[in-house]
Amino acid sequence: MDKAQREQRAEQVRTERERRGLSQKALAELAGVAPNTIGAIEAAKSVQVGNMGKVMNALEIEPISESLARQEMPQDVHLVTEVVSMWMQGIPKDQRAAEVLELFRFLAQPKNSRNR
Repeated sequence: MDKAQREQRAEQVRTERERRGLSQKALAELAGVAPNTIGAIEAAKSVQVGNMGKVMNALEIEPISESLARQEMPQDVHLVTEVVSMWMQGIPKDQRAAEVLELFRFLAQPKNSRNR
C-alpha cells in the first residue's frame, strides 16, 4: 500500500472512530488489536494486513472504494473479488476477519502444497 492509500485509510478510520464516539483504546478492544495499532493506522503508518482488516471490519468500512478497485483491477481479478465479496456476505461480521486471514494463509501457500 502506498502513502496516499495509507493516508486515505487513516482518514477513514479516524473519521468513523470519532463519528462513533470511540477512543483509540475502545476501537482497539472492539477490533481485537493492540491500542498502538489504531495510532499507527491513524498516523498513516504501515500495519499488518490482518490488523488493518480487523479495524476496518470493526468499523464496517470497505477497505477500498469499489469504483477505485474496478478501475485498477484486470477483469479476471475483478471477477474473483466479486465472488469473494458474495462469500463474505454470508459470514457473520464478527467472524469475517478470521475467515479473511484463513483465505490469505491459503493463498500464500505454494500452489503445489494446497489441499484440493
